[in-house]
Amino acid sequence: MRRGYDRGQVDAYIERLSQAGPPPSEPPAFDLVRRGYDRLQVDTCIEELRARRNSVPQPGQQADGPVDSR
Repeated sequence: MRRGYDRGQVDAYIERLSQAGPPPSEPPAFDLVRRGYDRLQVDTCIEELRARRNSVPQPGQQADGPVDSR
């Protein structure tokens, strides 16, 4: 039987990562359990979410690039 990341822990981490405000500062750490989420898929998903989040300006931050002031 393959083991994967604890589903509840992954879901809670992704929820925190998806909320407004600063992202979780700690690296994700999940228990390995039977019938958990596929580790590679979770790692890839979290990398993509963190990269996307880092590319979007947070409230109070200015976006890089020209601003249309029409």
